[in-house]
Amino acid sequence: MPSSTWGLLLLAGLNCLAPASLIQEEDTLLHDHEKHNYKIAPNMADFAYTLYRQVAHQSSTTNIFISPLSIAQAFVILAMGATGQWKDTFESEHLVGNFHVDKKTTIRGPMTQYFGKFHVLYDKKLSSWVVLQHYMGNPAFLFMPKQGMIQQLEARLCRRELARIRRGIKNRSASLLLPKLSISGTYDLETFLGKLGIARVFSNGAELSGISEEVPLKLSKALHKAVMTIDDNVKEHSGDSLLKKEKEVKHVTIKFNRPFLVYIMDETLSFPLFMGRMVKPPGK
Repeated sequence: MPSSTWGLLLLAGLNCLAPASLIQEEDTLLHDHEKHNYKIAPNMADFAYTLYRQVAHQSSTTNIFISPLSIAQAFVILAMGATGQWKDTFESEHLVGNFHVDKKTTIRGPMTQYFGKFHVLYDKKLSSWVVLQHYMGNPAFLFMPKQGMIQQLEARLCRRELARIRRGIKNRSASLLLPKLSISGTYDLETFLGKLGIARVFSNGAELSGISEEVPLKLSKALHKAVMTIDDNVKEHSGDSLLKKEKEVKHVTIKFNRPFLVYIMDETLSFPLFMGRMVKPPGK
């Protein structure tokens, strides 16, 4: 679906649910919706980061994965999933490694070591390694903060920080160690949206006449589910071959072997499509 259409659907969802500060002038949108998409995108992004922090605050020990896009659309999409591959092809080796959930808990399981050219950056301001790849045609950020710093990272990330990181990130040889990227989350939206001032739609004062004029309606329950699975787009190599390659080329090694964040952005409007936190490998 074109980004301009996403923008129109997002605006429709927010007009139903969002506070007045998020609602834009519809007349201008109708005259030039492409131009207006860029105007409303920052509000969408701010809404997404605020919502993510509400979910993250509920628990610091569970995986998180949400789709702000589908939540903002509200009545258009209540569930959204994605499965795909990295855009680029990498050399890789499958192995068994340790994932450090916390100082006391270590899980041993399947991991993949990738070797190739990656857009990587160590951001001192956020105390995190950042890897930028493309997933299903959109930029995907992987954030590996210092040990014990993931909550501070969640509190500071915003659209301005991602824009700053994207300007400074460089393409270089790197080795990445990653667990299988498969995250899902299911949430009752009434609790989280109520804290953001979006509560009327769940009350008797809800204005849903655009859906039905026959019987007064209110939203009794809103569940949100988001799922992401990234399949390897790799060329298999033996361990000896990969080890030789690593010795020949100067590179940085980044190990995603403790809790990290995943953000997937819309390429055109730069608002989050999916936001997630990997605390434990899938199935553990």
